[in-house]
Amino acid sequence: MSQPAQQITEQQGPKVGIFDDVTNEEYHRGIGISKSGLDLIDRSPLHFIDSKHHPRQSTPAMELGTAFHTIILEPDVFERDYVKDPFPGSTAKAAREAREELKAKGKTVIHTARDAGYHGKDDWRTLHRMRDAVFAHPLASVLLDHGQGKAEQSVYWVDYSTRKLCKCRPDFINDAHNIAIDLKSTEDASFSEFAKSCAKFRYHVQDPFYRDGLREAGRPVSAFVFIAVEKRPPYGVGIYVLDDEAIRIGRIQYQNNLETYADCHKADEWPSYPEEVRTLSLPTWGLRGHIS
Repeated sequence: MSQPAQQITEQQGPKVGIFDDVTNEEYHRGIGISKSGLDLIDRSPLHFIDSKHHPRQSTPAMELGTAFHTIILEPDVFERDYVKDPFPGSTAKAAREAREELKAKGKTVIHTARDAGYHGKDDWRTLHRMRDAVFAHPLASVLLDHGQGKAEQSVYWVDYSTRKLCKCRPDFINDAHNIAIDLKSTEDASFSEFAKSCAKFRYHVQDPFYRDGLREAGRPVSAFVFIAVEKRPPYGVGIYVLDDEAIRIGRIQYQNNLETYADCHKADEWPSYPEEVRTLSLPTWGLRGHIS
């Protein structure tokens, strides 16, 4: 059962549960360790604490990713906040001023092109074609049916072992099928390539971290599903779940990351990489030398 948003502060103690109206900005700015924070901890605690002191500026790719999630998960927000560039490709003074005026009104201007061609860069067209591909898919359209669940809820819980406040923000929870869904934009949504993305971006950590958090917050789900959508024509869509071994490994990794986070938080020490000299071995793919 979701709750109305409350002020979540260390001074009051953590408020745990599922909250409906925490904005994306409030969620990322607020307290609690997220999966993205654990990813930085996994690299090194120094990378994590540096990100807190010096938050990374949003990039065009990140903004486009946000727009993609919005057009599918919150179409009313997309309709309200996003606009097509009124002067496609123009750098004239009038075009720049028109864009600045729209931004001053809280609008996000999406790049368009006059004659982009089928493969040309046109972010407005890309967003709509990706959306259309998702809702034309016989399974993805059901899983993301807005009449069957809710998007962008914020989940908070206290980890039993470390007593640290954790948080996650599932893209969509389908109540009718009791499934949590994560939407991914990708260059290649094929079976083999998305498996590589899972390993590279630690999606196998995201699955158990989110599922465990939802259970602790009183909303257990029976499955965690990834919907991968390609960012280029023909905008292929792949739907995947992780096997038990991937989830088991992911759970071990996130628990280890949480232990490191708790230890660093207690000591207020955030080390970088080990200081000693270490011996490297080539990865398996690197052992395939050139054969002439």
